[in-house]
Amino acid sequence: MACTASPGMPTLNNNLDVSRSAFILLVGLLLVLGFVRDASAVIPVVESGGTVSLEQIDSAIDAIESREDLDDETKGSILEQLRDARAQVQDRTASDQAAAAFEASMESAPGEI
Repeated sequence: MACTASPGMPTLNNNLDVSRSAFILLVGLLLVLGFVRDASAVIPVVESGGTVSLEQIDSAIDAIESREDLDDETKGSILEQLRDARAQVQDRTASDQAAAAFEASMESAPGEI
């Protein structure tokens, strides 16, 4: 039995779109505000339709923490945003796992009488 989402209910694709959109917004803000001068050394590249891994965000956090040319306020702001992005990826992962478990239980549940 296939599991279909009701109109207005979040789906796995919606969760991925939200995470990707949030990350793209974060990168755009950092670049527009000029916080990152050499973005290629810090910001992970995400292909269209791709996702960001925790390892990519952790790498960006490490890169920002090691930068000596950023003042404390700027560095703190960037790190806060990257940690927020990390939390969003963790939330997405937990949601994906819960959705998969729910779908599996729907498929293995006996039919209603």
